[in-house]
Amino acid sequence: RSHPVRRYRSTRPPRTHNAMARAPCALAALLVLCCHLLALCVARPAPAPPSDTDYSFAVLSDLHIGESEEVRSLAVSAVAKINKIAQERDIRFVFITGDVSNTALDEQFEDAKSILDQLKPFYLPIIGNHDMWAYNNTSGWEEDVPTGDARFARTFAEQYTHPNVTYNNESCWNPNLNITSWFQNFELHYGRNVFYGLDWNTRLHAVRRLGYLGAMPGARLHHFDGGTFPWLQRRLEALPEAVADGGVVLLQHHPFHMPIFMPDAVYSFGHHEQGTLRDMISAAQPRDKYWGQIAGHTHLWNNGSSWPREWPSFWQWQTAACKRCAAISVVRVEASTIVHIDKVYGGAQRCLFKEEFSGRLGPR
Repeated sequence: RSHPVRRYRSTRPPRTHNAMARAPCALAALLVLCCHLLALCVARPAPAPPSDTDYSFAVLSDLHIGESEEVRSLAVSAVAKINKIAQERDIRFVFITGDVSNTALDEQFEDAKSILDQLKPFYLPIIGNHDMWAYNNTSGWEEDVPTGDARFARTFAEQYTHPNVTYNNESCWNPNLNITSWFQNFELHYGRNVFYGLDWNTRLHAVRRLGYLGAMPGARLHHFDGGTFPWLQRRLEALPEAVADGGVVLLQHHPFHMPIFMPDAVYSFGHHEQGTLRDMISAAQPRDKYWGQIAGHTHLWNNGSSWPREWPSFWQWQTAACKRCAAISVVRVEASTIVHIDKVYGGAQRCLFKEEFSGRLGPR
């Protein structure tokens, strides 16, 4: 008779059996890992895009590159300071409110650009009276007519190619002086804010009988075809309704309200011109659309009204000269209007106004 075959179980199952036994465990582990990854994605959503209603920007003024090595080093330190605080203070862009150069020479513009190109936020320069007429203090050489505006445009043209910027880079005939001028005006839209960089600089020559070279320090409306006044009027009248109250800011070299020791008609606008401009911007947009203006020129800090009697709420802030103390204004915008400006310094120690100031601005 036959005998049953005894089958002995091996204590070490075949390798193929072992792999098959582990397969469900590996699959379970993979499922657990996928669940963890999914939980992380749910728990850590992608960061929200930066707000375009709450942010900061910085302002430099009166660099005067070409005046001395010390002045240049102050500009370098101001740029380094902005880069250091840009992320912490949420600085999105930088304006330079005029007098980038000292005597409008090509090498001064190029050197200023090489310094400003080190800024991490993008920057937009505004032309000043020292950028208008090229001359050499040492040799006494001076160009026959002011062409600093055209050379300023060639040097900084790429800065105005930002998609939110409209740049007026066209020459026009200046009937007041019978010369060709390039008025350097731009419009920057950011969220519900609109910033205007404006070229009011006169092209008149300084008083030769007193030995001065270059352009006069004052401002003019340039109220003719291709000039700043009609350009600004067209741009203001075309603004969309979505612009916030207090959302329109003018940036320029010349302030409207001058200190008593600097007569308006010489260093800025005459009273009649200021009235003409005030009437135009009031007619173009409701007054509550405007915050005011940010300027330089006097080399002094100033926080007050542009027109204390006629329009008290049209504010005026001036940044001290970078060439004196590496001065920087850090401007805070909340709900699309300027609410706070800090005085910041790039490490220089010789400024007469070396105090840290903060405060809410204007009567808003």
